[in-house]
Amino acid sequence: MDVRRAVATLAGLGLVVALAGCGSRGAEPVAPGPTTSVTPSSALPHLATIEGKDTSRGKSDPNGLWAQAALDATNELIDSPAQLLESQRNWRRAVEADFPPGGDITVDPRTFMPLRESMVEGFGVTGPDPALLKSPDPALLREALRRASDRIMRVRADGRELSEAQFERLSETDEDQDEEDETSDGYTPNFLSDPESYTGVVGVSNFDTKGVRLVWLQRTTLRILAEELRRVDALPARIVPYLDIDTLQWLRDRGESYPTDTQLK
Repeated sequence: MDVRRAVATLAGLGLVVALAGCGSRGAEPVAPGPTTSVTPSSALPHLATIEGKDTSRGKSDPNGLWAQAALDATNELIDSPAQLLESQRNWRRAVEADFPPGGDITVDPRTFMPLRESMVEGFGVTGPDPALLKSPDPALLREALRRASDRIMRVRADGRELSEAQFERLSETDEDQDEEDETSDGYTPNFLSDPESYTGVVGVSNFDTKGVRLVWLQRTTLRILAEELRRVDALPARIVPYLDIDTLQWLRDRGESYPTDTQLK
C-alpha cells in the first residue's frame, strides 16, 4: 500500500473536511476561517475514552468494531467506491467508540483512515473546534507528543505496548528485530520524527511502518496520544491527520480524497 508521510501540517478537521467536501477528486481545498480562542477544557466533559485500557488485538473490543476495521485493512486496493465508503464508515465507528464526540479529547476519524490506495500516516493535535486552527499550548503539545512517540516505538503490530524493560530484553535477544516482517505481531515501528508545529497544529510527520496499515498499532497510538495529552494537561484537544499543501496535492494527483461528515454517517 502506498503511503505519504507529510513533512509539515496545515490542517485540523476544518481543512480536511474542506478537501473532502470539494465534491470531486482533485478539487482545490478551501482554507478555514480566521482563528479565535478555543473552548476552555473546563467547558467540555471528560468522556469515557479508551485511555488506560488494553487496546491490543483480542482485548477491550466488545462490539468488534476494531476487529472489523482490521479485517477491512486486509483489502489493500478497493475498486468499489461503495466498499471503500463502508470501510471508512467502519473506521469512524471504531474511532468514535474509543473517543466519543463532545469530550475534551476527540479524534478526527480521518486520522489513519483508509483511502482507495493511500493513507496519511502522520498525525497531529490541534484545538477542539474544527473551524479553527488554534491549539492548546504548543510547548505542552510537543512534550505530550515526545512522550507519546517514545511509547509508540514500543507498540507491536498487534497493538500490545511493551514496557521499556520488555522492549530492551526483546532487542537484546533478537538481533533480527529491525528486520522483522511488518505483518508479524512482534513488529514495532521503524521511526517516528520529532514533533513539528505549523499553523496551530503540532504533529509527527513521519510515522514509518513500512507503508502497511497496522490497525491495532494505530488504535494503541491514539490511546497513547490521549493519555499523554491528559498527563501534561494539553486540553481540550483534537487528534487529526497531519497534512500540508504538498500532501494534499499528492493525494489529489492520485485521485484520493477524504469523505465528508455527511458521507461518513
